[in-house]
Amino acid sequence: HGHAPAAQITPVGSLRRGCETCGDIDLLVTGADGSLLEAFTRYPGVERVLGHGDTKSSALLHGGFQVDVRLVPADSRGAAMQYFTGSKAHNIALRDRAESIFNALRDGSVDTVRGGVNRDTYGPGEQFAHRLIADQARALGLEIGTDALCNTYMTWPGRSRSLPALLTGSHLDSVPGGGNFDGAAGVVAGLLAIEALQRQGIQLERDFTVMGIRAEESLWFQYSYIGSRGALGMLKPEALERRRVDTQRTLAEHLLEAGGDPEAVRQGRRFIERDRVAAFLEVDRKSTRLNS
Repeated sequence: HGHAPAAQITPVGSLRRGCETCGDIDLLVTGADGSLLEAFTRYPGVERVLGHGDTKSSALLHGGFQVDVRLVPADSRGAAMQYFTGSKAHNIALRDRAESIFNALRDGSVDTVRGGVNRDTYGPGEQFAHRLIADQARALGLEIGTDALCNTYMTWPGRSRSLPALLTGSHLDSVPGGGNFDGAAGVVAGLLAIEALQRQGIQLERDFTVMGIRAEESLWFQYSYIGSRGALGMLKPEALERRRVDTQRTLAEHLLEAGGDPEAVRQGRRFIERDRVAAFLEVDRKSTRLNS
């Protein structure tokens, strides 16, 4: 009595993972102050207080259960749930999923001449990568969409679909002899983040979209950010006449062959509206060790 009301109390740890046995009960509390912890230590069911501080209290109940209560800021709730719920088996499963996806990406786009990978822009390598990633997203139950530039959008619906969405992702093309992780790491990270949240029974308030971006590498058409410019309706029509350095065919020709819509580019159609995006985060890992 007399403590600030808790906005939300969330079970984490082994209880949230649905384990058959639980060594203790872990609870996260947002929207409350230290008076709630004080009230918890005075709860009639408490046999002995094991620890009490400003943000955490632990107690042993009469039934023999240990209960740990932690206060966290509302904006840290998601990260805290992941930290306190994750298990060794959970982390190993996500790591194995990541390894499996990256191995499949590499095996389907090996550069037999230079080593590394060759996911050529609007060519077989990039097409393969987008198909593979879309299949991975479908396995998670995500909605799949594309735009005039053949960018791939993989959306996990939120509770309120009218809210601006969270976007993450990166490009899936590469330079000849490129690194398997460059660009693709940002797309795979987005899918694994969704899988981790799904495993914990969390649904976000708003849509979460992972974007596989086309034609980021400027080498192929001597023109940068083709996919992302096009998604925002900012790709100049003259870019369609650029010729790929190896095939000497125009961007418009390659785009048509990939299933895109050059006419929409000429009209400046926009697929992403800025007021429909709450935030965009790109994970991009580049290192000699990872990309070798």
